[in-house]
Amino acid sequence: MNMRKQTLLTAALLAASTMVGSAQAAIMITNEPGHLGFGTGGTNINGGGARSTHTITNFSLNGGNAVVLFFAAEGPSNNNDVSLSATYGGQDMTIVQTVGAGPSVDRFQASIAYIINPNVSTGDIVANWVVSTESIIEAIALSNVGGVVGSASGDDTASTSLNYTTTLDGGFVVGAGMNNAFQGGPTSAPNNSGNNIDTALFEDNVSANFAAIFAYGDVATAGSYTDTIGGNPSSESAALVAFEAVTAFDPADLDQDGDVDDADFGIAFAAFTGPGGVSNSPADLDNDGDV
Repeated sequence: MNMRKQTLLTAALLAASTMVGSAQAAIMITNEPGHLGFGTGGTNINGGGARSTHTITNFSLNGGNAVVLFFAAEGPSNNNDVSLSATYGGQDMTIVQTVGAGPSVDRFQASIAYIINPNVSTGDIVANWVVSTESIIEAIALSNVGGVVGSASGDDTASTSLNYTTTLDGGFVVGAGMNNAFQGGPTSAPNNSGNNIDTALFEDNVSANFAAIFAYGDVATAGSYTDTIGGNPSSESAALVAFEAVTAFDPADLDQDGDVDDADFGIAFAAFTGPGGVSNSPADLDNDGDV
C-alpha cells in the first residue's frame, strides 16, 4: 500500500469515528396497534374448557427487534391459576408474573411477556391462560433492544416495585397491573409511578369485573431507578420489566470492541484491495466493493 492510499484510509476511518462518536440508539415503539379490536375499555375474552387462547395474527416488528405483551385477567373464584404463557412466531416468550397460593389470590393476574431478536419479523402472538371471566391483552414492538436489566412481579400485594440500573442511555421500562376495582373508570386502575414509567397504553376498568393499567416509559439517561405499579389505587397483581438499549457501534470500530484503535486500522489495511477490487470487508465504509 502506498503512502497516499494509507493516508486516505486513515483519514476515512478517523472521519467516520468523528461523525458518529459514541451515539446511542434509543429503544423506540415501532408497532402499537392499540387494543387489537378488544374495544374501548377492554373486552371479555371468554374461554371454553380448561384454558383460553387468543391469537394476534401477523404481528409485525415493523423494523423493531422485540415484542412485549401486556396481560391482565380475573378468573372465577374457584380457579387456582390464571397464569399466562405466550409465543411469537412459534417461539416461547419469557413470562414475568407471580402466581399466588390460593384461589382468592390466583384469580387476579397481571403479566408481561417478551421476546428479543425473534426468528421472524412478522408472526402470530398466541396467548394462553386458564379460563377467566374477564381479560385484556395488548402488544407492542420495540426497536434497539439489547437486553433486560431487571424484572419484578407481585401477587396479592398493594404495589410492586422494580429497582434497575441501565448502563447505556435510551432504555425502556414497561409495567402491567390490575385490581378488583371496576366502577371508577381510569381512576380505579392501579397507579403507575416512579422515575420513568409515565405513559399509559391502557388505564380503565375492564367491563364489570376489574381495572387494569398497561404502562411504559423511556429511560433516557443511564442510571439507577425505581418504578412502581400500584400504591394508590393499589394493585392485586403487577409485573414490570426494564430493557437496556442495544450498543451502537461506531462504523470505524471494525472489531466492535468499543473503541477505534490500532486493531481497527490493522483490519482496514489487511483488507485493502485497491480500485476495482472486490471486498466484503467492514473497512469498505462506502459499500462500493473496494477499500
